Amino acid sequence: MKKESIVAAIEPAVNELNLFLEDVIITLAGKHSMLRILIDGETGLSMDQVTEASFKISEIIDLMPEIGQTPFTLEVSTPGAEYPLTLARHWFKNLNRLVSVTLLDGEKFTSRITSVENDEITFADAKANVTSVKISDIKSAYVEIEFK
Repeated sequence: MKKESIVAAIEPAVNELNLFLEDVIITLAGKHSMLRILIDGETGLSMDQVTEASFKISEIIDLMPEIGQTPFTLEVSTPGAEYPLTLARHWFKNLNRLVSVTLLDGEKFTSRITSVENDEITFADAKANVTSVKISDIKSAYVEIEFK
């Protein structure tokens, strides 16, 4: 199983559903493999959307000759909170959410996304301090889980 060939085969079908292919993760465990496909949309996905994508992806992968007789488990899901915010659309989707950010210079902070414009993210913390940062200056960022 090669990631590149799987991406090339399934990405058009995912895009037809107006979704994004975030990642393909292949985990080998002896004679069995785990194929994890992460999809996302402009907004949160419903279970029906994930199910529809899962059926389409499964049909395509079952027909791929390079998969052959290799037993595998297919998991189609959305990225969880552990998945980093890397693209502008990730930031738009999480507008007003609390995020933990590490900048390239090592500075770390946790703050709420208040706006996204071009390559710049504006944050406001609990004390109403406002900070603007270019996406290119961010080393890593993750959504913080909040319980209200």
